[in-house]
Amino acid sequence: MVLGSFYISGSKTIAATITEYFADALREAGYQVTVYNTGVPSPSANAILEGDIQEFWLDLYMAVWDNIAVNVKLLDKSG
Repeated sequence: MVLGSFYISGSKTIAATITEYFADALREAGYQVTVYNTGVPSPSANAILEGDIQEFWLDLYMAVWDNIAVNVKLLDKSG
């Protein structure tokens, strides 16, 4: 019985996985998204979305129970 499809493969971190989910959701909404792993965005970026994972837990035993708390901050070019 499949209870969920969340998985992390290889050496990928939870932070990288959640970042990809945010980027995918923004792309689906029609935004052009570039993920910067270096923390230094391109000068051509119109806006920057920063986030901090405050809490993450996932339990796939008998049912799917999870709690994910992410604080996000949307910045313009000047910060």
